[in-house]
Amino acid sequence: MQSIFIAPAEVYSPRWQQAFPAANLVDYSALLPADLTQTLLWVVLGDPQLPEKLSRWIAAGARVVALTGTEDPREAKRVLELGASGYLHYLAAARVLEQVGQVIQMGGLWLGVDLMRQLVFAT
Repeated sequence: MQSIFIAPAEVYSPRWQQAFPAANLVDYSALLPADLTQTLLWVVLGDPQLPEKLSRWIAAGARVVALTGTEDPREAKRVLELGASGYLHYLAAARVLEQVGQVIQMGGLWLGVDLMRQLVFAT
């Protein structure tokens, strides 16, 4: 599965390339292929057009991981409702990114343990 990291130019983590050496790094304005089957998009949140783009990407066959600077249960719920398959901090360790990629490729959903607890036990 191909990995593409979509982020503004000022946001980057060398861990992305450590985890996925063949990954492409692009900014929000990049044009993506029409067929995103077998593509894992890692998207840094912040693009105001993300809801529309996310719907298009998923319809084109992509699996999407939302990357954030600050984990927030409300934000996680929102992106998961839009169809994202994962949510985590954009500075996650390379090994964690690899695990996330494996889980999502197998059809799973990824949330960190603390965030999962907050969502499950929210009142």
